[in-house]
Amino acid sequence: MSNKYLSRKKIPLDDIIRDVFTDKEIGVLAKGSITMKEEKKENQISLTFIVNGKETKVEKVNLHQPLKVPVEKALDQTGNTGRPLSDWQVKWNDNELDITKKVEDFNFPSDAKIFISLRAGQGGEK
Repeated sequence: MSNKYLSRKKIPLDDIIRDVFTDKEIGVLAKGSITMKEEKKENQISLTFIVNGKETKVEKVNLHQPLKVPVEKALDQTGNTGRPLSDWQVKWNDNELDITKKVEDFNFPSDAKIFISLRAGQGGEK
């Protein structure tokens, strides 16, 4: 907050609010239509993965997390936890994905099916 609020003169509440919140946040506060919980939902999606031919859905995927987070959940949900993440390749539309990138970077449509499979030469026992 700026030093202008430390003086004794009266400052309109609107001025203080505009210094603290963005115009978008003020609009949301004024409308009162979006709560923090609803805003959090806007940053979440569900993703469908096909892991070695088995389909699984990972719910509440945060768009700001790296893709590796839901990939690890999909592997866990399908019982594929015995191998390091580096043994797996993740593809969508025949393109291998960089799982260190944020989920939002891929702009997945709601019907996207993301394939996770063992890399070539990784199928045998270690």
